[in-house]
Amino acid sequence: MDYIMHIDQIYFMASDNYNYLQRNNSITSKLFTFPETLKYLQGLLSFLNYLTSVKKDSPEIKSYTEKRINHIFDYALRAGIYGHNYPWKTRLSFLLQLYDGVTPFIDVLKPKTQLQKMDVVLFKNKQFLILDLLITIKTRLKKLKKVY
Repeated sequence: MDYIMHIDQIYFMASDNYNYLQRNNSITSKLFTFPETLKYLQGLLSFLNYLTSVKKDSPEIKSYTEKRINHIFDYALRAGIYGHNYPWKTRLSFLLQLYDGVTPFIDVLKPKTQLQKMDVVLFKNKQFLILDLLITIKTRLKKLKKVY
């Protein structure tokens, strides 16, 4: 991000042209904690704020920004909070921190499924207790399906 602040031009490609080499215990397969995810989110939002301030009317930057925010929101919610065995009060605190983090971009959250849509509606309306209960049930059902 520091480098980008000192350049005059930046270009975005519409496609993702990279491949992952995934190994056990590598950074690409690590399940990050919520505090680690929140730190990444804050850095990403700072970077995206800078990009949008430089190129206000760029559809490429708008698309990139929306994709990144949706991706990190989904990761923070599913893996960062519910991928670990945090107590429910801690999860509720994390949901509030996530809300505070994505508030400037909350309108770009675009869920892919009906269940995710319900999550986003509850999240946007700060119905964290209901959201926590719903995601906890979904998480436990997924674990049960893997056992059987």
